Order: sequence, then structure tokens, then C-alpha cells
Amino acid sequence: MVVDDFIARHGLRYPFLLDIDGTVSQNYDIYTTPTTYFVDPDGVIAGILPGVVSQNWIERNLAAVMG
Repeated sequence: MVVDDFIARHGLRYPFLLDIDGTVSQNYDIYTTPTTYFVDPDGVIAGILPGVVSQNWIERNLAAVMG
């Protein structure tokens, strides 16, 4: 799978979820791919960024969500 190759090549260590059939995109009105959502342990959306994100952005927001 292309995503698995990308994750391995860049040494990424956080989970990736893919909306293969488009159900999540329809439920959340997502029109930009990729769109990154951070959801805290209580299920609250803590950050959203449509478009390409940097590893720095992911790490900053992940730290904020995880406390």
C-alpha cells in the first residue's frame, strides 16, 4: 500500500486512519484531501488542518492533545 510505504520511508510513528469508502468524509463535510483532525481522549476535536501538514505541525498539535 502506498500509505504504508510513505509512513515507513519517513519514519512516522503515529497512527493513520484512512477513509477508504468516503463515509467519514461525507459525515464531516470534508472536501479537501488530506484533512487532518486531532481528537483528544474525550472525543473532542482539538485541531483541524485541511491540506498538507508538516511533521512539526503534527508534533505540536499531538503534544497539545496528549497533554
